[in-house]
Formats: sequence, C-alpha cells, structure tokens
Amino acid sequence: MTTPQDKRKAAIKAIERNEISQARACRLVSVDPKTVRAVREPDNPDIRAKMREIAWQRRRFGYRRIGLMLEREGITMNHKKLRRIYGEECLSVKRGRGCKKALVTRAPMLKLPDHRSDRALILSQTVLAMAIVSGYLQ
Repeated sequence: MTTPQDKRKAAIKAIERNEISQARACRLVSVDPKTVRAVREPDNPDIRAKMREIAWQRRRFGYRRIGLMLEREGITMNHKKLRRIYGEECLSVKRGRGCKKALVTRAPMLKLPDHRSDRALILSQTVLAMAIVSGYLQ
C-alpha cells in the first residue's frame, strides 16, 4: 500500500471487519484520519458529461482537441486537469497496430523436379565474382 487511496480503503476495511475505532485503524495502516474521513465529490460533472458527449461524436479526438472544443463552448480549464479527467473517464483513443498484414494468401512457388542450379566462385587477381547458372534438364 503506497498511495493514500489504498491506505484509506485498507483503513475502512479494518474498521468494518474488525470493528475497531477509526483512530486505531488509521494508526495500523499509518494514514492520517482526515484522509479516511474525507469523501471526495466528483469534480465538474457537467464538464465530464460534455467531454463524454464530444468524445462520443468525435471518437478520434484526443484530450487536446476536446479541450479546444470545450474552449469554443466557453469552458476553459488547466491542461493537466483536462488530461486527468480525460483519463478518468476512459476516453483515450485506441491505438492501432503498427504492422500491416497481407490481405490475400500467396501461392507457394512452384519447384520443378528437374531444376538444376549451379554456383561457381570465380577467383582472379582483379575480380572476385560469383556466377549463378540456373537451367532445366532436358
């Protein structure tokens, strides 16, 4: 348990299950009692609803573009708050795969039984070459 939210949940569970006082549960979990008592209200429900509406209409818009749309309607806010609300509402644009797959299956190459392939390495003082001779036996 590292975050205050996790500690708060653990303290509430300890209070409910073991029927101990709030102060004792907070000491056990090492969290401030004010954190356990505080009930956070959802901030800006009207902005969240408007963001969901815009994201539903324009599915490919990210948080920056949605922020611009909200500014056009007269709703301005900090970009950090905008991104936090965007993430909490699970409005992120789904990323596609990077690789492309073949649309059609390819036919295998035909391999003839009488096919002959010769490779010869030609060495001389001036040229290093490799000659590939391919042909069919008749």
